[in-house]
Amino acid sequence: TFTTGQNTVFNPVTPFNASVQTLQATGVSFDSAILNGLLNQNVSFPTTVWFEYGPATFGFNPAFGVPQNVTLPQQSLPQTLPFTPVSQQNFSRIVLGLSPNTTYFFRAVANVNGQVVRGNVLAFTTSFRAATPTVVTTTTVAPNGFSKVTITKAGANLAFPNGTKDCFAARPGDVVEYTITLKNTSASAAASNLTVRDTLSPYFEFLGASNGGRLEGTDVVWDLGTLSAGESRTVAFQVRVRSLPGNTNHENIATVSNGSSTKKSNSVNTILLNTASGTPTTAQLQGGAATGTSGETTGAIVETTQTNNTASSALSGFFPKTALGWLGLLILLILVALLVRALV
Repeated sequence: TFTTGQNTVFNPVTPFNASVQTLQATGVSFDSAILNGLLNQNVSFPTTVWFEYGPATFGFNPAFGVPQNVTLPQQSLPQTLPFTPVSQQNFSRIVLGLSPNTTYFFRAVANVNGQVVRGNVLAFTTSFRAATPTVVTTTTVAPNGFSKVTITKAGANLAFPNGTKDCFAARPGDVVEYTITLKNTSASAAASNLTVRDTLSPYFEFLGASNGGRLEGTDVVWDLGTLSAGESRTVAFQVRVRSLPGNTNHENIATVSNGSSTKKSNSVNTILLNTASGTPTTAQLQGGAATGTSGETTGAIVETTQTNNTASSALSGFFPKTALGWLGLLILLILVALLVRALV
């Protein structure tokens, strides 16, 4: 048995005064939504969070509020929260494969050191799936907002958070989520006929995408249509890391095109480790700067180590690395020679 409400728990004693709150869903499309929650607890104990959700009960009327004593059969992917001294921590999950024009109930759930707390039940309604627009050829040239469209990409290891949104490690079996955000920064012109693509690593198993994204060969593809002036839109997809023969860096970008021009996002580096045990180690990419192209770099992982070659390191730092630097060194040597000659 369990009580209902904001702090629904299996045990009447809330563990370590922890509670979880369900927040409003965001980014709701015809087939996906971002579910949001808030954990009120210093994460000093093992804590896993997720969401329960399911279609609204028959006859649901929003005017009478969302029922709390409901069974929610579906569950989002769980997330282990990192230890943190803050008293509150937000968390979110994208749920995929929803039905268009359907109301869903959902609630946030947390397992704090073996005890489960549940948040209040909220509701959201997916949108209608828009019909594919008919392309009409016309000689009138409308203002083109594509030149003002920006595209950015971020990623995260849902199984074991580490690194940054631009560079993180993942192991076989880990679920990784990538988000791609487009924004039309034009004040007046719309950008139309937009298609977004993102190429998967061969070591990724595609799990699903939001906003009608689909897998075409090795590419995840979205036909986004038109982005109005000032409008932003975020899409996402999830993959599971397969087994791989050795450590590999997957450097990846997303692209957006309008049929005649293409733009690239920033690079996201996913360091794929060939072990499923333990935690991702501190690692750095060999060679440093990203190239801005997608691809695999086998064996590109090196542990951060100290070097004992102090003399050669100091000597290499003395010599100039540019033509201007060499010119400055030459002038300095001439001045020193003139000074010595004057003293003699």
